[in-house]
Amino acid sequence: MSSTTRTKKLIQPNMVFNIGIGFQGLELKENPKNDPKKQMYALFVADTVLVTKDQPEIMTEKSPKNFTEISYKLDDKKEEVAPPKKKTKSPQPVRTSPVETETKLRSSTGKARKDEQQKLAAEAKRKEHQKELEEKKRREAQEIYARKQKKGKTTETKEVTVVNSYKDPSQFPVTESVNKIIVDTTHESVLMPIYGMLVPFHISTIKNASKGTDEEYLRINFNTSDNADANNNVVYIKELTYRSSDTKALATALRLIKELRKRVSQRDEKLRLESDIVEQDKLIISKGRNPRLSDIFVRPSPTGRKTTGILEGHTNGFRFTTPKGANVDILYKNIAHAFFQPAENELLVLIHFHLNHAIMIGKKKTQDVQFCTEVMEVSQALDGRYKHGEDELEDEQRERQLRARLNNEFQSFVKRIEEATGLEFDMPYSDLGFSGVPHRSNVLLQPTVNCLVNLTEQPFFVMSLKAVEIAYFERVQFSLKNFDLVFVMKDYSKPVIHINAIGIDFLESIKEWLDSCDIKYYEGTQTLNWNRIMGVIQADPQKFHTEEGGWSFLNPDSDEDEDDGEQSSDFEGGGDSDGYGSESEDEDEFSEASDEDEVEDEDSEEDEGEDWDVLERKAAREDDEKKMTRQKRGRDFDSDEEREEEEREKKRKQSASVKSGGGKMAAGGASKGSGSG
Repeated sequence: MSSTTRTKKLIQPNMVFNIGIGFQGLELKENPKNDPKKQMYALFVADTVLVTKDQPEIMTEKSPKNFTEISYKLDDKKEEVAPPKKKTKSPQPVRTSPVETETKLRSSTGKARKDEQQKLAAEAKRKEHQKELEEKKRREAQEIYARKQKKGKTTETKEVTVVNSYKDPSQFPVTESVNKIIVDTTHESVLMPIYGMLVPFHISTIKNASKGTDEEYLRINFNTSDNADANNNVVYIKELTYRSSDTKALATALRLIKELRKRVSQRDEKLRLESDIVEQDKLIISKGRNPRLSDIFVRPSPTGRKTTGILEGHTNGFRFTTPKGANVDILYKNIAHAFFQPAENELLVLIHFHLNHAIMIGKKKTQDVQFCTEVMEVSQALDGRYKHGEDELEDEQRERQLRARLNNEFQSFVKRIEEATGLEFDMPYSDLGFSGVPHRSNVLLQPTVNCLVNLTEQPFFVMSLKAVEIAYFERVQFSLKNFDLVFVMKDYSKPVIHINAIGIDFLESIKEWLDSCDIKYYEGTQTLNWNRIMGVIQADPQKFHTEEGGWSFLNPDSDEDEDDGEQSSDFEGGGDSDGYGSESEDEDEFSEASDEDEVEDEDSEEDEGEDWDVLERKAAREDDEKKMTRQKRGRDFDSDEEREEEEREKKRKQSASVKSGGGKMAAGGASKGSGSG
């Protein structure tokens, strides 16, 4: 019951009322911190009263009145579900006094308040540290480019390769006809007739060759340079078209040109892959009892198949030997990062090496080499009998023993290598791991002391934290379940690294990890066009850091974004292409952003649309207009369905009229017959 001026019910004994009075617009006289938010305040006082025959009784008279004892804050965190306890005999209920209940409530609310305060203090400390990192990076960049400016700008010149088909005219192939296309596979050239003489073209200058619908024509396109040559006498040919009644000769020339181009392109690709491979020193084989791991396999495999072998540590490197005699050598000085991951929550126990310079394993160039073995035995009952509980327990015990034995073997191998060579092995922190999409599949990414890695699934992912300039969180919105993380490298010529579809639950833990690694991070609600951003930075990095404020445009709280909103919007959306972020485009299928953005667009359209009544009136008006136009046009209809429906209606009316007419005629005949009788 709410007591107002219209209440007519009488107050009787044994009724309980909650009496409250409120004040608004009160001014605080003593404000030591001069906080304008605390200058004006409101106050509401309430109490519970029991009506008696004589004097009213205040129910909360014995309760504490201090503000610290009666105030509390709500915690939004979900309570952790306790594990189910074993059933025991329920003891007799014990009655607790009001004082004990108040003490328990006071302790729980105090703990929640303390946790909230610690969380806010940690977040404020992290923001302050991020500001210091931003200022530090800005000063370092300005000092670096100031030193470069004193030394002077260095202009890079591109080397132009000159290709000669023949060094001497005597090397020309001997031919009887000059009006014929000749493919010289020895000198990798094509001789084409131009103005009655054969002109040689190296195969690298030919872009493609094709035949049209008419078999008598052969078209050859050439690679042309966009830059004008200083020598005005040079003539560039873009394409040549030949016509011949001998279609077989044209088909043969086309086939030979394509085969030669394929062979040369494969050779050039192989040379390009091997160009950055540094020639390693020879492995020094040490005699004696070397550290050894047997019955393990290497990834990637030199034979293309899963091949087991033996890994040994020698004087200046490792050697993996297969039963067929194939060797994989890795020198200690070529190892940038070494990892050891025991089989705790995985099916593999492994040792992984991330190299400074790529090496060739088989026919593949790789910068990551891994040696591992499985900790699970593959067993199958040949008689098809179902295993009972005792057999399953034995299998589980055998698997635990195998896991422990393999972990000990790998760990002892790692310790012997560290003691002998000084090579340090990192171990991934499983507690800090989070799921994401660095390539094409969702994998578990785990931080180490110096890297962020995924070592269990191929292709491997190893990112050195020392090479990271900044990190940027994309699509951080309240309505989205996932976000993306972008890492910008210190070497601006390298593409940025995208990790997509990270759960929003990992946001705070990733921020704490990046802050502990002294990596400056930014946060935004949009996806940025990193291809365009990095292109602008590479054009003039000195201007970007000294005049334009560096990465401050990524900070949502900066004044530059408010003043130059149009400039920052050029980098938003659009997606990446050709080089930067190309992998992220392939990995968008793992992200839920597109579906949720569509839902948001539909909601916004519904909010901005018209009311249902207006839409219904418009629809009725359109139906009336269609009906009027139908009547004017006669047999013209808006669609085939309406025409068919109208024809069916006419047929039903005609059949009904015929039946009714026949019945009337029969009745008339009967009446006449009766009259004549």
